[in-house]
Amino acid sequence: MDPDTFPEPIDRPISPIQLHPADPPQHSQSPQQTQSNNTPNNTPLTNPSTTESLHQQGQKTSPHRMRMTARSGTVNSLHTKDTKQETTPNQKPASASRSRSPPNALYKAGPPTIFLNDEDRDEQKSVWLNNTLEKSPHFLALRERALPLFEGVSFSNLTHTNTVTALSSINRHSILELIYQHLEAIGMYQTAEILAKESGHQFQSYGTQPWERTNLHLLTSMAIGLKEDAWDIQPNCDPNHTYVIEEIEEDFFSSPYREDPSTIWREFHDLGRGTEYINNERVFSKMKLCSLKRLVVCMLMFDGKNITYDDQHEFFLSLQSITSADHFLEHLVTLFNCNTVAAGFQSLPTNKVKNIQVAVLQLVRRWINFHGLFIGTNTLKNIMKFVDRILLDESLSHAHENAKKIKDVLPKLTYGMSVVEESVRTMIKNRLDPAIDLRNKIIFSPLLTLLGPNPLEVARQISMIYHEKFATIHSLEFIIGMKNGEASLQTPTISEMFVMDEHLAQLVAKTFIEAENKQEAYLKLVDIARKLHDLYNFDSLAVFLRILLRDDVRLLAMPKEATKLENELRGFLEDCGENLDSLDKYENLMIKRAKKQSPAIPNIYTELKKADPNILKQPDFINGLLNWEKIRSLGRMCSVWYRLQNTKYNYWPIPQIQKVIQEEINYPFDDFEHDLLLHIQGLYES
Repeated sequence: MDPDTFPEPIDRPISPIQLHPADPPQHSQSPQQTQSNNTPNNTPLTNPSTTESLHQQGQKTSPHRMRMTARSGTVNSLHTKDTKQETTPNQKPASASRSRSPPNALYKAGPPTIFLNDEDRDEQKSVWLNNTLEKSPHFLALRERALPLFEGVSFSNLTHTNTVTALSSINRHSILELIYQHLEAIGMYQTAEILAKESGHQFQSYGTQPWERTNLHLLTSMAIGLKEDAWDIQPNCDPNHTYVIEEIEEDFFSSPYREDPSTIWREFHDLGRGTEYINNERVFSKMKLCSLKRLVVCMLMFDGKNITYDDQHEFFLSLQSITSADHFLEHLVTLFNCNTVAAGFQSLPTNKVKNIQVAVLQLVRRWINFHGLFIGTNTLKNIMKFVDRILLDESLSHAHENAKKIKDVLPKLTYGMSVVEESVRTMIKNRLDPAIDLRNKIIFSPLLTLLGPNPLEVARQISMIYHEKFATIHSLEFIIGMKNGEASLQTPTISEMFVMDEHLAQLVAKTFIEAENKQEAYLKLVDIARKLHDLYNFDSLAVFLRILLRDDVRLLAMPKEATKLENELRGFLEDCGENLDSLDKYENLMIKRAKKQSPAIPNIYTELKKADPNILKQPDFINGLLNWEKIRSLGRMCSVWYRLQNTKYNYWPIPQIQKVIQEEINYPFDDFEHDLLLHIQGLYES
């Protein structure tokens, strides 16, 4: 071990600090000091009394200067020069009082002048580990390999100074590379590319090597203990580490539009204020332009006739494209408080106040039961605080019943409409049996592919996986996607659906290429496509058709004189909405499934493209009012999807088949086309 890496011994003397001319000692000189000042520069100071006076000068020096010298470990030379000190025109000659005795005089004089205090000693002791690991990287490598065996967390230790001080082993490139690999691991490929482009570095990626060999995977595996489950690591296992629970705030991308809630009583007393109707028909269905406050008042006056459940559901689905859910709650709280005097109106009768307060709570109940966790975490917390305030106020006893129902429902909310437990039990009871024999050994084969199980069961498992993701898409993402005509950063869940489509396409392509009998594999994939059509999973069906109807695939595998089969697949194209010029049949099928409350998955790509351009090109605001006609039309389309989102496929999940469907795969379409070309060339040569 290099001795320079350890702190200096405590009993090692440190010389007094050489005084600066601007900091003369602030004390009277003793006779011994006067004698030392009169001593010539070329005369060595060997008188103990002179040395003692120097110690006194050092003790009178500024404590800050002594502390800095002690920390740096600098020992000032005490040698005197035999010749006169050279001076410059701008420098005064050094006085005799600044001469110093040789080191041996200091040791003879007694105890050292300055000692390390506890703080300085601890500071110097803490440096040796950092210096050792920096000078000897093999020690650091050994330490990193040994940490997992003793339940240590390598990466976390390096980022917490209270557990290790070897921060020099991490550089900027390593941190950026870990971030890059994490972004790729969660599917944010475009963000990862932007990071690589802006940083100017080349990082390890899935395209250059498998995930198991990336630095992020190796670092994660090192952080797992010998008997620790990687998927069940308790957050409180190490007191030195703090884990932050990340929550998705559904209200993040909501519209920033706001209106003053305190002025809502103007719309309440004047039903024609801030509103324009079609042909001056003053009914909700003919409302064209309005303010946000007018919409809130209309929702409060819900009666099921003039304002139907469909009208209210369309408002809930389009709410966050108008304003935030939390701002909508502010308007409801203002109405509940009924402080009309502060708004410049007369106080309302007691009976009317109670009716308004009950109507507000009933509106909140319908809102949370319909939209669930899509409302947003912060807004739901504020709703809980709101009902707690009501329950603690005895003067609001008439509102306690509805407030208690809201409080009981809030912890049980899920994404989508609330489902009664009894209906869930009924669904499980009526669940259809699997289409395969679960005792069949082929299910447990490590070489299982899409071609092995029954095509119906494969289609069922694909539909269940896709519907689980489809059910988590926020209605705001649909509206933003329709306005843009494509996925964007504001539609993260839709982007994940497109990634799933690409993964399924690669899986189908690889399954076809690796099959020994191409014609038999093609026919089995066609059978799976038929079952997807029967299950109305049009998003996955479109993926299959894009592979099966390729000219090179049909040339290689489609049986001769298979015109009927090709026409059948072409008909599927129109049913699943791939033909954007003819969407009537597709839209009718989706509406029919939604009304029957039957499960279906729409073609997401088509849904983003099918919105009426005459509606989309209209502005969101006209004359300072919301374009409710445009918002309502988008909300009406969202209502069809939302019904389908809340109607699940009632089948038993089979993990073995789902594992094959979700298996990680990297088979770019360039490789697929290259392999197809090789097989076609081999076919012609044979």
